[in-house]
Amino acid sequence: MKIKKSRLFMILVGVLFILTVVFLVSSDWFWNVFSPVTYNKILLRNSEEFKIDPLLVAAIIKSESAFNPIAESDKGAMGLMQLMPATAETLAHEINLDYVNAEDLYNPEINIHLGCYYLVKLLKRYNGSLVFALAAYNAGIVKADEWRKTYRGDPGRAVGSISFPATQKFVKEVLSTYEMLKFMRKVKRTLQMRD
Repeated sequence: MKIKKSRLFMILVGVLFILTVVFLVSSDWFWNVFSPVTYNKILLRNSEEFKIDPLLVAAIIKSESAFNPIAESDKGAMGLMQLMPATAETLAHEINLDYVNAEDLYNPEINIHLGCYYLVKLLKRYNGSLVFALAAYNAGIVKADEWRKTYRGDPGRAVGSISFPATQKFVKEVLSTYEMLKFMRKVKRTLQMRD
């Protein structure tokens, strides 16, 4: 009799555990808590405006600043998307964005807005080639143009044409993070039975 009660108790605990897991993975709360992505509202708004996947932008931010809005590189790139002040000023002028000085790049709204615009501009320049757009984002247009001119072959091997190890690492990291985030989105949608 004692064995039956403890067995019944274990079954009940197991069922409750399974129901809890199902409830958690089907809730947006669970995915938001365990997501490496922050600044979701800003990301979504700008991604929608510029018609770009917010997960790609998140992958760039993760690689560039690890979601630290006051990050600054040794070369002077600033904010979440690590924009150079001169580049940011040019971009802001192109889209008539109120940009006072480099300190504005610490503002996530401004930084992500300019970064999304810049990324879309680079993707257009490189005919949708994510590898060369990311290379240009990291090392500049002049270098990316050189790498693209010398590159011939399979687009999947374009990263090998990048001669700067740091840029090659950046491109690989962004692409890897982007794939991981897309996989997480697919799992979330599957578990929540959404399209």
